[in-house]
Amino acid sequence: MYLIIRCPGCLSFTYVDKYQKWKLCPVCSETINPGKVQVYLDVETPSEAEIITRQLQKYLKEKRKKDLDEEEIQQIREEYAGWVRSHPPV
Repeated sequence: MYLIIRCPGCLSFTYVDKYQKWKLCPVCSETINPGKVQVYLDVETPSEAEIITRQLQKYLKEKRKKDLDEEEIQQIREEYAGWVRSHPPV
């Protein structure tokens, strides 16, 4: 499992392995403690995490928003859960 999080320094979306104790932000090099930041979504693979982080960043830019609200986060989680149910593991 991979957790989609956001850097508290530059606010870029990134992801971290569920068991990692810290992550170096690939954009600003801030050290991120995953236990102290909001988890937006947990996903199965790093490739899914990569795609979703780019989509979330694009969404915020298009909407000219600083962050997702709780309703948007819940909607993303529900849509991802539906996608996982419709795409069983190979």
